[in-house]
Amino acid sequence: MNFWLKGRIPEIYPLQKEWFNKSIDAIKNNYIQKGLAGFISKKEQEFKKKDIWTTKLNEISMKIIVGDLPLSAWDDFIKEVYGNGWQDVVDDYNGYYNVNR
Repeated sequence: MNFWLKGRIPEIYPLQKEWFNKSIDAIKNNYIQKGLAGFISKKEQEFKKKDIWTTKLNEISMKIIVGDLPLSAWDDFIKEVYGNGWQDVVDDYNGYYNVNR
């Protein structure tokens, strides 16, 4: 069974894709994440300036949702995220919580 938008309702796929693109732009331009538990580490602030977070996250998500990429692309993306510095962010928060629990 094809549950992707592209395969289920092909006649409105272009309109759906346009809507997703507009939604992604709205999120990218208007949403500021406050970080874990209301604070954000310097390492996370720096990471969130990277293209992988500001652009690629939205692009990959949208392409998976509409069916342009398989669901397995998310796993590949997560590996790329960790390879681009997210592990440093995780380690930073884990260190904080180990000291302040």
